[in-house]
Amino acid sequence: MRAGMYKEIRVDLASQRTTLSRVHLNHMLALPLWSSLPTSGESLDFCRSMRKRRRERWRLPLPDVHKLEAWSTRSTNALLLIDTYNPLVAKTFMIDLVDLILHSCLPVIWALRFADYRDRTMSMVDIARTLVLQAMQAGADRLLHDPFPITVEQLREAASFGEWVAILDHLLSGTTNVFIVLDADLLNHATTHERSYALEMLDLLRSELSVNVKIVTATSCVSRGYVEELEDSDACIRLHTGGAGDWRTTRRSRRPMTRSRKK
Repeated sequence: MRAGMYKEIRVDLASQRTTLSRVHLNHMLALPLWSSLPTSGESLDFCRSMRKRRRERWRLPLPDVHKLEAWSTRSTNALLLIDTYNPLVAKTFMIDLVDLILHSCLPVIWALRFADYRDRTMSMVDIARTLVLQAMQAGADRLLHDPFPITVEQLREAASFGEWVAILDHLLSGTTNVFIVLDADLLNHATTHERSYALEMLDLLRSELSVNVKIVTATSCVSRGYVEELEDSDACIRLHTGGAGDWRTTRRSRRPMTRSRKK
């Protein structure tokens, strides 16, 4: 009888901890600091609606699921860059890729355009906050059992891009690998078309996230020299969607590259 009573107490305590954790999570998701950000569904639905307008004009081949899974587990390739002369093609292709990742049940979070993004003032920090919010929503079940959860105070006090990336790293720590999709137009808007800031953002995500990440964006928000530098170090796959629309990687001749960094 005593053993049964102890078992009931343990179950009851576990249930209470789960309830408290869920209340804590709901409280964090309801913080005012998220109010200016679109939900993941809002931004994805907007991009899908824009894709429908272009669907009859461009049909581009996607990689098969096995190739996608192989890329997701390769620790040496942290960036997947969509390379095309037509930015509309890159936008359509990126949403097709998001849908393929979702259909394949692979972990993915994104920062995509939304209806009135050009009318809002955004920064690199807003991009990081968007990714953190999605990671919290997508990993809610895992967060309920986190022995060292993110706190409301940490979210309220985080100010710099690096601090938000550290929070994101904690939230993703329970996953093996994850895709992070960054809309090039949104990055250009958030960095006021200053490519050195975009490069700094990508470098921080690549270097500070301990989980195996695959960051997907377009070459239009980075410099050609940056792409070539990553290709030379085997840290990038360039996905060509122009011309023949086939999937392949190419390498240009190495050239010296200099870029300014945010002070």
